[in-house]
Amino acid sequence: MTAKSINRPPAGKNPLEWAVFALSFLLVLGVVGILAEEVLRWQDSPARLTAQIGGTALQDGARWIVVEVRNDGEGLAADVEIEVQAGDESADFTLDFVPRGTVRSGRVSFPQTIDPAAAKVSIRGYREP
Repeated sequence: MTAKSINRPPAGKNPLEWAVFALSFLLVLGVVGILAEEVLRWQDSPARLTAQIGGTALQDGARWIVVEVRNDGEGLAADVEIEVQAGDESADFTLDFVPRGTVRSGRVSFPQTIDPAAAKVSIRGYREP
């Protein structure tokens, strides 16, 4: 046996190389399919925001109200201004970004004497970046 025949790689791919190739091909094909589906479903529509009370809690002598904001539209919403009213009291906060298909939350505090069932939340506005 000569030195030249010892260092020579075997002809063709072995089964492990074919398995890695097939798995890689399927992964790339899957990623391309997901991206193609996103492109086909894409609609240039604005953000569609909804807000609701996500819960309340008593903490440090105040009643905290959690507000959840959901974006079911296709666009991104920036600087989303939320207002919460409970009786004569009101509080507000701003969410920097609410991307499409996501839920963001924030909290506001009121005196603990308010009725959390009477709290109402509204979206005052947002900016399209």
